[in-house]
Amino acid sequence: MRGGRAERHLAHAFHQHAVRYTDLAPSFVFAAAQTSTGSVTISAALLGARNAYKWNGSQACGSGDIIAGNVYRATPLQALNGGSGGFVVDSVGNNNALTDIELIINGGGVAVTTGQKGQVHVPFDATIINWRVMADQSGSIVIDVLRAQQAVPVTSMIGAGNKPTLTASQFAQQNVSGWTSVIINANDWLAFNVTSAATATMVTVVLGLVKL
Repeated sequence: MRGGRAERHLAHAFHQHAVRYTDLAPSFVFAAAQTSTGSVTISAALLGARNAYKWNGSQACGSGDIIAGNVYRATPLQALNGGSGGFVVDSVGNNNALTDIELIINGGGVAVTTGQKGQVHVPFDATIINWRVMADQSGSIVIDVLRAQQAVPVTSMIGAGNKPTLTASQFAQQNVSGWTSVIINANDWLAFNVTSAATATMVTVVLGLVKL
């Protein structure tokens, strides 16, 4: 009987501990049983079903965001879902929200000239966090980034901010600063416009993104 009482006491203590969810704790890891086909909820012990959100906490998980067999970490946050609470979900050991888009500006064996040099389609929501520029040789270049939604890009995202730039060098990188906008919406087109250039005959410009 004593053993039975002890076991019941431990079970009760574990049960009580299991429902003490607070902001950011405890988090837990799970393997997805199936791929999500719509909105996603997660149920924890006596907490009930709560909406699941992507790693940034600002966008709900939806179709295709959870992949069968993949391993994820879920972290509770009461502020989500208008104060009703939810779980932020991220992939364990893999920050798959980070990605790059790049364009190679090829001068065809002669120094790159000014003007628009190419366009890139972005099929997902994202935030631009940094830029990198590399040239085939030491040189100078300034590149503006234009954006439009399902149209020909004509409006600068950067304005008076820090444009991707080389100054008598072969490589440079910076976090974005002072840009008019850093938000990309799904199906935006970006265009890369060289506003000044000297010496380099081939330049690669890269924008670092965080998927939303």
